[in-house]
Amino acid sequence: MDYPHLSKALTKIYNTFANEWIVDNFVSEPFDFRVFVRKGDSSDTTDYVVEVYTDRPIPHTLHYKDHEGQAAWGIHYTELIKKLKELAQYVDNFGHFQKTLGVQLMDLDNEL
Repeated sequence: MDYPHLSKALTKIYNTFANEWIVDNFVSEPFDFRVFVRKGDSSDTTDYVVEVYTDRPIPHTLHYKDHEGQAAWGIHYTELIKKLKELAQYVDNFGHFQKTLGVQLMDLDNEL
């Protein structure tokens, strides 16, 4: 699959499944994800980089809707990155033939 088709497919997956996960579990409205995939270069630690842009900044912490029974009030944005990497497996088999995938949130809230 070429980069434009992969970008388009991941945009659809994230706007559907990532938003479903976010809205079901956290105090948040859905995000409008726009994804651009590129080949990793010498400054990257992965073979492919998924640059994820959103309609508004992603907070450093996503707060649980129901924190009862949870060890914390929410999750760090790195857990969202893990979820996005997991969802990318629906489009392409990253890890096959030693391919690695990195996800970068391009619109991350700068306030802590």
